[in-house]
Amino acid sequence: MNIALWLARSAERYPQQSAIAHGTEVWCDYAEFARRAARTAHWLRAQGVQAGDRVVLFMHNAPEYLPLMWGIWWCGAVAVPVNAKLHEREAAWIAGHSEARLALVDDERASGLQQALRELNAATQVQADHSFMQQADGPQLALQPREDDAPAWLFYTSGTTGRPKGVVLCARQLRGCALAYLASVQSVQRGDTMLHPAPLSHGGGMYHLPYVLNAGLNVVPRSDGFD
Repeated sequence: MNIALWLARSAERYPQQSAIAHGTEVWCDYAEFARRAARTAHWLRAQGVQAGDRVVLFMHNAPEYLPLMWGIWWCGAVAVPVNAKLHEREAAWIAGHSEARLALVDDERASGLQQALRELNAATQVQADHSFMQQADGPQLALQPREDDAPAWLFYTSGTTGRPKGVVLCARQLRGCALAYLASVQSVQRGDTMLHPAPLSHGGGMYHLPYVLNAGLNVVPRSDGFD
């Protein structure tokens, strides 16, 4: 099962339900969330990304983060989220180690990561322009089939005891995480809200899964910190 089926199903059942907010402003509903993921998937396929290929996400939390991640899954590729607090050289090492074809980044990290990748002779291409997913008439890729045990998320440890280590998570494991959250942490109903001050590259990304599964609202704060 492609994990992106959850987004497709929520978009079909609750198209006008608010899906992502930036601060107090709704950024998109579920219908648009799915369309942006499908446009991202089409763009990735046009860049040569095939099922099973790795795609790095090296960005601060932003509304764009979630459609990009779900677009990676939508086309059958493997998301490699990297904590935005890491140095560009550390992110470049992860990109090279994971053999990522592409790195989707924000403007703040684009030049530094490109330089670090050149120093490592890594083949990963860097893309900071994400306008392809917001084009209203942009082409969309059909949801690609994936097996339950196919890799979906390559989760890198912090590297406190040496180099970071990549842990492969498949759709079955991500589904288990989401169902365990619903069973042991809290129930999630349509329209319930999750605030994401923590990095979406790590725990925040895991915790948002049941909210997409049950058509909740994921809120990315505008602030960079707490007062």
